[in-house]
Amino acid sequence: MSTLKRKSKSTSIENRWLASQAAMLHEYTKYSEMELMKKSPRILEYMSAPRNILETARNFKEYLTEDAIPLLEPESLDVNFYSLLKNRRSCHNFSGQATSFQQISNLLGWAAGVTGTRKIKNLGLEDEVLTMRSYPSGGGLYPCETYIIALNVEELDEGVYHYNNIKHALDPIDLNIDRKELIRIFLAEDFSNKIGFMLIVTSMFERQVTKYSDRAYRLSLIESGHLMQNVLLSATAQNLASLSWGGYMDNEVSALLKTDVLSEPPVHVAFVGKGAS
Repeated sequence: MSTLKRKSKSTSIENRWLASQAAMLHEYTKYSEMELMKKSPRILEYMSAPRNILETARNFKEYLTEDAIPLLEPESLDVNFYSLLKNRRSCHNFSGQATSFQQISNLLGWAAGVTGTRKIKNLGLEDEVLTMRSYPSGGGLYPCETYIIALNVEELDEGVYHYNNIKHALDPIDLNIDRKELIRIFLAEDFSNKIGFMLIVTSMFERQVTKYSDRAYRLSLIESGHLMQNVLLSATAQNLASLSWGGYMDNEVSALLKTDVLSEPPVHVAFVGKGAS
């Protein structure tokens, strides 16, 4: 009887992973039977305690400002899903043409907006509702928040904005941005003057840690990937080009967004705009 033998890979490459802090973090966030036995009571308690359910219902960030900019109602598009998946590509050549206000309204509404609600039964919280999105979230806790840096969007001033998904509106954070600083922070000289906007996903890890402990770190990053794929497909559906981007200086991005580097760090970035023909 023949057997298959696995060819050895370079041990130096394997050891780089094993010696990394990321590998250690992965180990710390693993589940085992004993870990689940220890953590299950907390998870079950969270699902039945009125205070925790109320926290879940209010898991969204809202800036107390009178300057919020209402977005347009997201359009309903009839697109072929197979073609959408087939045509999604990472773009490295943007045209410099402006993105329309309707396009950014569509993208944010489809990708990150509220797509439904569910009333809370019993527990004395009948007046509260849970909001639903088009992407999955561990425990429905939605730690991810969405920001944009508008660079060339019609009817929208250049600047940093937070997306309020409950109101489908943009909260202005800073309308005085330095493009040279953006190039430095995002290592993106080739794109900064040609894209319509940058989209940044942050994670407020505490929202999930309170229920899932260390495992929440994985769940939050998984969620950011689901959300970003929504963003990329929503861009493709409107003939917009996009590029998922990992090269940025984390703490300086936090400074741009005016968020805390530990409690709400950036976890995902994309560039969106018109592609060059």
